[in-house]
Amino acid sequence: MATEQLGFVVIGRNEGPNLVDALKSLPADVEAVVYVDSGSTDDSIEIATSTAVMVHELDPSEPFSAARARKEGVEKLLERHPELQMIQFLDGDCVLEPGWIQAAADFLGDNPSVGVVCGMLRERYPEASIYNRFNASRWRSLPLGDIAGSGGIFLARREAYESAGGFRSELLTGEELDFCNRVREAGYRIARIPVPMADHDSQLLHFSEWWSRAVWGGRGDALQLDVLGEASCARLRREVRSVVTWVLVVPSVVLAGAILSLCDARFLLVVAMALAAYAVLAARIMAGQVRRGDGWGEAFNYSMLAVLRKLPYSLGFLEERRR
Repeated sequence: MATEQLGFVVIGRNEGPNLVDALKSLPADVEAVVYVDSGSTDDSIEIATSTAVMVHELDPSEPFSAARARKEGVEKLLERHPELQMIQFLDGDCVLEPGWIQAAADFLGDNPSVGVVCGMLRERYPEASIYNRFNASRWRSLPLGDIAGSGGIFLARREAYESAGGFRSELLTGEELDFCNRVREAGYRIARIPVPMADHDSQLLHFSEWWSRAVWGGRGDALQLDVLGEASCARLRREVRSVVTWVLVVPSVVLAGAILSLCDARFLLVVAMALAAYAVLAARIMAGQVRRGDGWGEAFNYSMLAVLRKLPYSLGFLEERRR
C-alpha cells in the first residue's frame, strides 16, 4: 500500500478524550489527515491542532451534519493532497483497529469493482449501559459480502467517491446509505469484509440520551423523504409503515375498543390482543438476533429497545414533517 495515496477524514463534536484515541489510531506514516469540527465547545480543536493534523471548522451559520462534515473534509483534504486515491472516513468516537487499513487497501486493490469497503465494528463499552449493548448487538449482526450501505466508517476509492458526487450535506441522517446508493449507480460495489475495523463508543449512558438519539433518527429520516423523494427510499418507507402500525394503528384500536366497549370485558380482550401483538413483534426481533449470533440476554435487550424506539422515532419524524 502506498501511504502517499491514502488520506483520512475524521469528524467530531465535543469528543475530547475519544478524539485523542481516534487520532492516535491512525497510521503514523500518513500525512494526509483532516479533522472536521462541528462546533465543539470542549478542547477538541486544541487536541487536533496539537497532533499537527489539518483542522477545518464548519461554519456555524449553516446546520451541522455528519454528511456536511465529511463532504467539506474531503474537499479540504484534496485541495492540499490532490494525489490521493483512497480516503478513510472515521468518526471522532471511534478507534481504528490495527491492520484494518492494510487489509482494506489490499481488498480494494484486488477488487477493482468495489468502490467502498468496510469491516466489523465493535462497541467499545457494551457493559456501560443497556443502550450501548443495543448498539453492540447492531454492530455484531451486520451482514458480510456485498451490502447496501456501509455506515459512516469505511475506506473509499477516490474515483468511486467522485463518481457518486460525494455526500449530500443537507441530510441529517442516512447520508451513508444515500451515498452508497449513488456509488452503486456509478457502477461500483459496496462490500463488508470479515476484518475488525474500528471500536465505537456510543456514550449512551442514560435513557434521555438514547431517547434523544432516536428522536434525531426520526427527524433525519423525515428529511431524507423531503430531499431524496419517496421513490428513492424503499427502506425508509418500510420503517415508516412499521412505525405507523405499532405507534398509531395498534394504540388506536385499543382506544376505539375502550370507547365502544366502555371498559367491559371486551375492552380487556382488545388490550390483551394488543399486548400479545407487541409481544409477538418483540419475539420475532429477538429470534432474529439469536440467529445472527446474539445470546438470549443480548437479544432480549435489543428487542425491547427496538420496539420502544418506535415511539421517540415517530415523534422526531412528525416534528421534522411539521417544519
